[in-house]
Amino acid sequence: MPKKKGNVEPANKKHDQIKTDTVVKPKNEPTVSIEWQLVRKWNFILIIVSSVIARLILYNWCGQWLSTRPELSTPLVSIDRLKEGVLLKKDTGNPYFGDRVHVTPLMLSLLPQTNDNVLLIMLIIVDTLSGVILSVGSSKFAAQRGQSIDQSIDIGTNVLKWYLLNPISMATCCSLSLSVILIHLLSIFTAAFLYGESFIASFVLAISTQFSLYPIVLLAPLLNQMAGRRVLALTVFVVTLSALSLLNFTLGGNSWEYVNHTYLFNLMVLDLTPNVGIFWYFFTEIFTHFFDFFLILFQLNVVVYILPLALTLRNAPFLNLLVSFALIAVFVPYPSLSDGTVFFSLLPLVEERHWKGMRHVLVESCTILTCIALMPIMWHMWVVSGSGNANFYFGVTLFYNVALIRMGIDIVYSYVRTDLEERCPEDIQENSLIYFD
Repeated sequence: MPKKKGNVEPANKKHDQIKTDTVVKPKNEPTVSIEWQLVRKWNFILIIVSSVIARLILYNWCGQWLSTRPELSTPLVSIDRLKEGVLLKKDTGNPYFGDRVHVTPLMLSLLPQTNDNVLLIMLIIVDTLSGVILSVGSSKFAAQRGQSIDQSIDIGTNVLKWYLLNPISMATCCSLSLSVILIHLLSIFTAAFLYGESFIASFVLAISTQFSLYPIVLLAPLLNQMAGRRVLALTVFVVTLSALSLLNFTLGGNSWEYVNHTYLFNLMVLDLTPNVGIFWYFFTEIFTHFFDFFLILFQLNVVVYILPLALTLRNAPFLNLLVSFALIAVFVPYPSLSDGTVFFSLLPLVEERHWKGMRHVLVESCTILTCIALMPIMWHMWVVSGSGNANFYFGVTLFYNVALIRMGIDIVYSYVRTDLEERCPEDIQENSLIYFD
């Protein structure tokens, strides 16, 4: 009997199906995370090694001199004051006897008095980890933003360079300043912010706030970033801050005395030692009966911009975070140059379209660099040689703060202009833009 065609066709179809599956099915190739691709780059390791060597050399060369600089050491972050507090706690049981110690009991417990070389190694490790954390978080954020793998890795490498090879970061570490610890906390917060981890970001921000009080400004960009998880972020922040306050109360001998010497000391501006801020000179010259009025006005500066920035940059939480770092660096009562290091290190993460919209970035950058270089010179002319006065030093620090806040304003202006061009490209006109001059 003749074979039926129907008996042959299923076998041919099955053979074709097997052949098709064999050709089309892709091989499962192992994927490597962008973090690992960044870390295993040879220049990534080279930057870390060179930064550690540079810090060791700088400390051996001028570490003692750096620890006395008013640009790096303030009443809140001075290592000498911390050591004095540890000794007072050991001898009298009250670290706040007198008016020298202004750190929390938790900080006194975590950093007991040790050899300076041990402190140096510890701070170098912490500072290096801060740069690595910022770099990894930046590269991941750039990749999530839609940039290519190579571009994201380049951004992460640039962030690492701008932090670890920044002379201010090196000088801060070699001066044994407690700012290194605060910057480390802020770097963890920033990385968690860029990853979108609301729990970690809120938890670390609460720790940073009990350390310095003013990082609470960063809560606004965090709530902008964590849309849909704002209640969780705010709850974690409040609970953690309350728990740390109770812990400080317990470590302080069941007493709230530490509040007067830490948080109220910040708010009342009782120490007018010269620094890179705008408070000390003004309140040295002002009449006593105007002191409280202008104190309230100056303290409001750091919080009055929170709501306008949160509304203007509600669709750009990262830029809101960046500008908030600039606000903290300028308007706190006891700033140091280290307060601007996170702001400067995150600048490579700003998108190119926003860089193009910034009008005076070259002038602002050159002004900041020039003022930093002139600060020790003006201090020497005022305090050491006596050939100048306080106006010399204050003038340089004032220009530094103006340039820094102008850079923050430029970022906001660039975002507003770019957003307007994207939304209304046919109606864009120069006279329709908002200028901040």
